[in-house]
Amino acid sequence: MSDVQIRLPSFCDRHLYRLVHGAKYKDTDPWRALVIAAQIALFQGASTLDSVHKKLGGDITKVESLGCFACRLPHKFNDVIRVAKHHDIKKIKELGESWVKEKTAVKKEGED
Repeated sequence: MSDVQIRLPSFCDRHLYRLVHGAKYKDTDPWRALVIAAQIALFQGASTLDSVHKKLGGDITKVESLGCFACRLPHKFNDVIRVAKHHDIKKIKELGESWVKEKTAVKKEGED
């Protein structure tokens, strides 16, 4: 088994600012945890898109080459901000998981 590493792209400065301030986090709030949770959720969202798989040639380990997820997935990013306003990291985690579950359910229905 190989040690596969997936490096997530960083948010661009504009979207980092929008995430933290759009979710109404203060400098004293755990905004770094917010950023990590948002990156993971958007990774999950990106992993469900055929266009992303095509762009990466089917190699998800190249995901960092996509650049800022928020630039590439603005609708999903807006969903993350909406959920992040609750200041509950678990809700962001659940959002990312819901995108994966939706894609999995659609695939299973299409296999019949």
